[in-house]
Amino acid sequence: MTNLYSLENNLKDLVQNITHQALQAGRDPKTIRLIAVSKTHPVEAIRLAVEAGHIQFGENRVQEAIPKIEALNRADVEWHLIGHLQKNKAKFCAGKFHWIHSLDSKDLAALLEKKCAEAGWTMQVLIQVNIFGEDSKEGLCRYDDVLELGTTLLQCKHLVWRGLMTIGDPTLEEAATQAGFRELSHWQTKMKQHLGYEGLTELSMGMSDDYPSAIREGATMIRIGRAIFGQRG
Repeated sequence: MTNLYSLENNLKDLVQNITHQALQAGRDPKTIRLIAVSKTHPVEAIRLAVEAGHIQFGENRVQEAIPKIEALNRADVEWHLIGHLQKNKAKFCAGKFHWIHSLDSKDLAALLEKKCAEAGWTMQVLIQVNIFGEDSKEGLCRYDDVLELGTTLLQCKHLVWRGLMTIGDPTLEEAATQAGFRELSHWQTKMKQHLGYEGLTELSMGMSDDYPSAIREGATMIRIGRAIFGQRG
């Protein structure tokens, strides 16, 4: 059973390892943000994590996240939607989520922009890229499609495009996974230069099993649940 002591220790150990991995890669650990993946875990576990000093959480499903957001009711907590966002759930995101990691279409962007405008809410967004080309994963696969969606996002007033997100392929060897993360980083650098847009600062990539590779290739957000909360419920 999760308790404050175990959560504090889990977070401490994880932060120490992230720091070690960053320094090994010649990076400043402060440039890497840990998103605690709280999906399938109860609000009580999230409350314990907040007591332990963590305030950034990632959820996969809008319908699961919103009751937690409302029950916790903490203005200092930052909520990230990291799972696929269905169009019919977009209307519930404004005023709840601070970040969307999984934007992958112009239609979804238009819906979010409309709802954020109505709510007077500004949302940070990342474009989901299926850099490994998995049929089972969401996200855009072609560089030109990502660039086109990004160009559309730059015209939005309530959505702030901050970077790219991808999910690693667990069937690949470490070297192949790291190569995919490296490719995503290259895409972001090219887009920044092509568009002359310095706001592309975030790369959301790396989870429990592959975050060291992601850190080596420039990840600024890593999404980890199991090492913090234990096995999912």
